[in-house]
Amino acid sequence: MDRFELDFGYTLVTPTGAGIADGASVTVDGVDYIFDSDGFFSRNIQAILGSLINDGDTFTVADSTTNRIFEFEDVNSPIPGVQTGNVVVSFESSDTTNEIAATITDAVNGAGLSITAVANGSVVEFSDGPFTFSPGQSALQLQDAFSVAFSISDSSSQVGAMLASTIASNPPPTPTAVGDLLSESNDTITTELDTTLTGSTANFRANGNIGDNAALFDVALDVDFVSFTVPAGDIVTIDIDANDIGTTLDPFLPLLDAHGILLDFWFVDPAPGQQITPDPDVTVTAQSTGTYCVRTCGERYGS
Repeated sequence: MDRFELDFGYTLVTPTGAGIADGASVTVDGVDYIFDSDGFFSRNIQAILGSLINDGDTFTVADSTTNRIFEFEDVNSPIPGVQTGNVVVSFESSDTTNEIAATITDAVNGAGLSITAVANGSVVEFSDGPFTFSPGQSALQLQDAFSVAFSISDSSSQVGAMLASTIASNPPPTPTAVGDLLSESNDTITTELDTTLTGSTANFRANGNIGDNAALFDVALDVDFVSFTVPAGDIVTIDIDANDIGTTLDPFLPLLDAHGILLDFWFVDPAPGQQITPDPDVTVTAQSTGTYCVRTCGERYGS
């Protein structure tokens, strides 16, 4: 077996092609990468909830000689029937993805095509042979997975290289959480806005306004606290965009531990490639596992 280091922070150990079952998969940050020796697994349709389907939505499945248009028909529709020549796919808005997959399977198998459909949970799998699919007006899509082509004769190095290439070409998306710093009060370390970041690869974005806390005798003393929890060694980038969006705020950015002890602070530290502005953009490495707080404020508060 070979070990392959990937930029996503994972180490994968790959066997030879003979040691991989066709259809085995690796999941990276929620994205499936399926080992596929015959092109079968790039032919699957992911079903959707009945509530996401409109009466009259169509999709197309074709083999080498025949093209069939399938039309969803809501059994509770006051206007029954489908367009002449279309294959009926009956559904209800309350149908689960598994039920929709089963319904699509029955419709395809009864449409006179040379390919065979099989419902596997919420996925419709198609047999070997020429196959094309078009979602048409529907929200259907091919299965949210990427195929890793391989052969049983492949060495572990070849399998690993193909897997690494597939992941690099189709990387998992970086999830982004969105918060609200416009709602007061987030002015203390005990009422801070929790970013929900816990150490996995992710982004957090929030809009705020320094000077919007009318409860203060001097609104210039307004601050916004946000917190994040990470393990030791994790790298965190903190970017404040104030002048870049046209405000006159001169940000001051202290970093504190969970007890409010000042660990560091920054100002006038632009991101790479940006013009020099008062907006901090900093990268720090957590020295220990725990919760940290960032206090965003104006220079007057910091002084």
